[in-house]
Amino acid sequence: MSYIALYRKWRPQDFNELLGQKHVSRTLQNALASNKLSHAYLLCGPRGTGKTTTAKIIAKAVNCLNPKNGEPCNECNSCNIINSGNSLDVLEIDGASNRGIDEIRDLREKVNLAPAQGKYKVYIIDEVHMLTTEAFNALLKTLEEPPKCVIFILATTEPHKMPATILSRCQRFDFRRLDPGTIVLHLEDICKKSSIDYDEEGLTVIARLAQGGMRDALSLMDQCLSYGDQKLTLKQINESLGIVATDYVADIVDLLISSQIKQLITKVNTIVDEGKDIRQFTSQLLDYFRDLLIYKTCGESLLVYSIDDKKEFFLKHPQVSVNQLEYATDCINKVETEMRWSNNPRLLLEMAFFKIIFQEESAMTSVLERISLLEAEIQKLKDNNQITTAQTIQIKQEKSKIVQHPKVHEKEEVDTSKVPKDESIGKNSVDLTLIRDNWSKVLDIVKKNKITTHAFLLEGTPVHYEEGCLVIQFHTSHSFHKEKIEQEENKQIIEDALAYLLKNRVKIKCVIGSGQDKEKGKPENDLLEEAIKIFGGNVIEIKD
Repeated sequence: MSYIALYRKWRPQDFNELLGQKHVSRTLQNALASNKLSHAYLLCGPRGTGKTTTAKIIAKAVNCLNPKNGEPCNECNSCNIINSGNSLDVLEIDGASNRGIDEIRDLREKVNLAPAQGKYKVYIIDEVHMLTTEAFNALLKTLEEPPKCVIFILATTEPHKMPATILSRCQRFDFRRLDPGTIVLHLEDICKKSSIDYDEEGLTVIARLAQGGMRDALSLMDQCLSYGDQKLTLKQINESLGIVATDYVADIVDLLISSQIKQLITKVNTIVDEGKDIRQFTSQLLDYFRDLLIYKTCGESLLVYSIDDKKEFFLKHPQVSVNQLEYATDCINKVETEMRWSNNPRLLLEMAFFKIIFQEESAMTSVLERISLLEAEIQKLKDNNQITTAQTIQIKQEKSKIVQHPKVHEKEEVDTSKVPKDESIGKNSVDLTLIRDNWSKVLDIVKKNKITTHAFLLEGTPVHYEEGCLVIQFHTSHSFHKEKIEQEENKQIIEDALAYLLKNRVKIKCVIGSGQDKEKGKPENDLLEEAIKIFGGNVIEIKD
């Protein structure tokens, strides 16, 4: 008889043997025991967690001649035929290779045929998400209302790729990854039943590499047994799978924390020379840093793996902070992701080591320099500008006298009692320069009275003042704003604001210009106006 792989030899034969999926097995077992069968099931989850195995257990249970509490007996003729893979009523279809509409049409034609041997005809479609859109559409009606003697069991690792119309017609069960402890216990049980010598630490390495998949763990164990002549020692497992020993990983982490870059690069070179996989080593390094972080922050109770090396590490490096470990873990994690698309993973890892060591030192040096500068500045202030308690009190008193400005959106009406009522203007008290200097205050007062008027006035510029009349110029592109300002209500608001601020009644006039228009005979800039005020004189025009 040919050799049977371990994952096939030790495949669970009933729900009680299904490990790590109690929420699935108990629900299905109760449904089968009470004869509350669904016409379609969707089993989804990571690889190697028992989806296809569960589908076969369901097929045996519904066709078993002597079922016991929803479990197949595995002794009757029907169970034996299904276990041997020769049943005509249990059809396994690979969705990846039979994904077209023609295959589904063929299935629809055969689905109406009665079962050949058992009570039910069971269709198991693996990797069902690989079916084409047309194939899903062809399956839809059959899946919704199949014949009474037909059960569909769909299995997939990527349920998010399936149409919602298919998902809504199935009972869905999500399979979970198995924890390493459960995998190790199962591997130990197999080793004992098969009289295989093993190291528990070696089985832990296999469980960790399996990433929650029992089938992966059994396949790795099968590979290691072939290498080690039916023995499972830690050394043989490391050599068989190309894994860097945990002690070696611990030495590299020690060198990294100690900033010994030369010895660190030498260690990496040794790993490459021995033919070890840099990507696998990086994954081990990331797991090690993760364990250090958990041990540092949460204690040893949450660690699944050996804690002896973690205790030794922190005894040697008690000064290591959580921030340092978090930074190193983040760098290694980014490198592991980048390695998937790189042809030179070794270089990426070495650059990560340089970054962890030298950037951390650079950051620390920068912080120390800034602290020194701050200390020097504080000392200088103490020596040159000592502030007494009396001065501090005086400053606080001055601060308390600061007037709080009203909020922008609060409407503040101008006090009309302060606005001059007569039309007489103090010609020497108001001029264009004064208005321009206080224009922002005028805008603020207008804004508090009517914000839309303020918005229109923003586009205007005071260009001339004479005989109590202020000329506000708008660009040719803002004629709409000019028209709005000339409305009586808006005009009155602006004139009141000017009167309130200047203590003189000022009328406004709006004009359109390009920004270059100047009234003939008037000064062309503010500096010239100021010079004329101070020294006197007239502006004359010189012609060649």
